[in-house]
Order: sequence, then C-alpha cells, then structure tokens
Amino acid sequence: MEIRIVVDEINYGEIVEKCIPLVRDKLKEKEGTFPKFISGIANLPPSMAVAMIEKLPQETKDEAVALLINKNKDKLIEKAEEYAKKNDITLKISDLIVEK
Repeated sequence: MEIRIVVDEINYGEIVEKCIPLVRDKLKEKEGTFPKFISGIANLPPSMAVAMIEKLPQETKDEAVALLINKNKDKLIEKAEEYAKKNDITLKISDLIVEK
C-alpha cells in the first residue's frame, strides 16, 4: 500500500528557529554549500536567520526540506512507528520518499 501526503504549506521560519540549534554543531563538520550556509546562519540571532531563509526562492527552500527529510528518513520512520505503537496502531513503514 502507498499513502501519499501532499503538503501545501510549510513555515520555514518555524523550522529554522526550532532546528538550527539542534544541527549547528553537526553542520560545521559537513562539506557542501547547503551545510555551510545553514552553519553560517546558525550563529545569527533567530530572527535574522529566519529573515535570510524567507528571502530564498521557494524552489531552494523546497529542495532543502526534501534533502533534509531524505537524509533523515530512517529516524523519521522510526519516530512514526514509535508514535503509532504508543497509540496501539500496528504500522511498519518500508520507505519514505520526498519529491519536490
């Protein structure tokens, strides 16, 4: 069975405010343009970081979210299955694929 979730809106500012402190140290060690960009804005006050993210083109923001979800899909699957189990629902997710 395949279940598809269509997302109409994501508040990127909220994601930045909540996630940057969590990934700041990990991103300093990573290679590539996106990790370096996020690491650079992670040291800014949250309001400035949000303002920078909001100015990015929508396609860039969507690509970033797809990249982050796809890179962390095992953790996301695990969390979804744990949530289901806590609510007495049997759920086994074989894959999580995000396309922009």
